[in-house]
Amino acid sequence: ILISIKVFFRTLFNFDLTDQERKKTIARLIEESKDDNTFYTMLFLSSIITVSGVIIDDVSIVIGGMLVAPLLTPMLSFGMAIVTNHPLSIKRALAIIFRSIVLVILISALFTLLFNPDKNEILQNKEMIKRLNLTSPIVTIFVAFTAGLAAAFAWIKPKLSAALPGVMIATTILPPLVVSGMGLAFADKDIFFISFQIFLINFLLISMASTIIFSLFGFFEARKEEQKIVTKEIKEETKEKKEIEKEIKKEMEKQ
Repeated sequence: ILISIKVFFRTLFNFDLTDQERKKTIARLIEESKDDNTFYTMLFLSSIITVSGVIIDDVSIVIGGMLVAPLLTPMLSFGMAIVTNHPLSIKRALAIIFRSIVLVILISALFTLLFNPDKNEILQNKEMIKRLNLTSPIVTIFVAFTAGLAAAFAWIKPKLSAALPGVMIATTILPPLVVSGMGLAFADKDIFFISFQIFLINFLLISMASTIIFSLFGFFEARKEEQKIVTKEIKEETKEKKEIEKEIKKEMEKQ
């Protein structure tokens, strides 16, 4: 019985990965968290879906927006960057997250103004009340932290990728940002700051949880590999920007 118990725990808490598996995980995470046209298109659409769901008080629409949103991968890449302790990677992840936050808030504010809903009616919506609820901080912290652990673990283990949609729903990343945008549209600082505070709690706990998982799997050993991939991505982006600038200059000269 004792041997069986030891085998069970070794299997359950086996954090061994090959160097090749770590490289693949990092490459996939950086690729998926890249803020290209596809990333911002999905972020734009998910914001519209979510703000619509909050306005009409439909939980299924809000969940649909959460599933479409690509915000989880930049947060996981931030957790990875902390583990590898690579300044360029940390800067990259934070820049993507910051731009995403600004974009979601602005889109949500603009579409709230466009739909022009009654503020008093909106404040009675269950979906709005959920996003402004700070009465259960311990439960919120527990869920966010656990979801962060699950997200990082599922990312490392490709066989568990089917679990990621469920994790995206549990993390509650997008709705608080959307409600912050709605608060901006309503010129209501309480709505804005309370919902943004909930977002920050989720973001910090997800990042903290992911650093724990990535550390346990020994990703600090893959610092050079991450540096190589991130540096290559930045060089490609710089080259692409220069080519676009050249094309714009040519078009201006023709005019």
